[in-house]
Amino acid sequence: MIVEHNFYVGLRDIGKDNRLSNKGILAALEDAGCKHSEMAGIGITNINETKKSWVIISWNVEVLYRPEFNSNLVVKTWSRKMDKLYAYRDYEIVDENNNLVATATSKWVLVNYETGKIIKLTDELIKDFKIEDKSAFKSYDEINLNFNYDIKKRICYKITKSQIDLNHHLNNINYLDLASEILSGSIDEYNRFQVLYKKQIMFGEEVYVYYCKSDDNTYIIISDQEDNLDLKKSRAIIELK
Repeated sequence: MIVEHNFYVGLRDIGKDNRLSNKGILAALEDAGCKHSEMAGIGITNINETKKSWVIISWNVEVLYRPEFNSNLVVKTWSRKMDKLYAYRDYEIVDENNNLVATATSKWVLVNYETGKIIKLTDELIKDFKIEDKSAFKSYDEINLNFNYDIKKRICYKITKSQIDLNHHLNNINYLDLASEILSGSIDEYNRFQVLYKKQIMFGEEVYVYYCKSDDNTYIIISDQEDNLDLKKSRAIIELK
């Protein structure tokens, strides 16, 4: 089943030149995914009954062009694949003329809202999401944790209460705020980006944000480590192209 969600590009969704920002794109994708989850019976409105919540593992997004402020878009989303542990959700964003704005794929786990423990996906639940045999990307490479990098800058960042979501940790969209704090330019200059969430970050925590270069790619690495950075022990990695 392909679910459609109407999205208006407002002030909070724009960046450079008053055009749709990367953070605005993630907000649009997240809203569409929430709509599908509500339809399948595992949403925000009944979270106190089901005790179930979705937690993002990764985003992979490609931006084709950036609509201006006051644009009306349609976000299309569908469940591409589900196994016992992971759920894979794909997306397309189109404008009023059905021009493709962006494509994305994502990876999720279902957790117990109260304990945070991962819940296995049952055959019945998978059936409720009505999987589509369709992929947003023909192929893509996930972030390789063995890449060589050159550290350009490092800052210490404290997580604020306003950045926390209903799962009581740093909202997945707000990881881009940390990248924006350390980048020399705008994060919206990058039209292809991936985010790998490795370990949740809580309110009040202080993390170290690294700005790194590797060949033609830019990386933002979020870590507990002030020195001797180890990618495998990082909290999150953002790859920008």
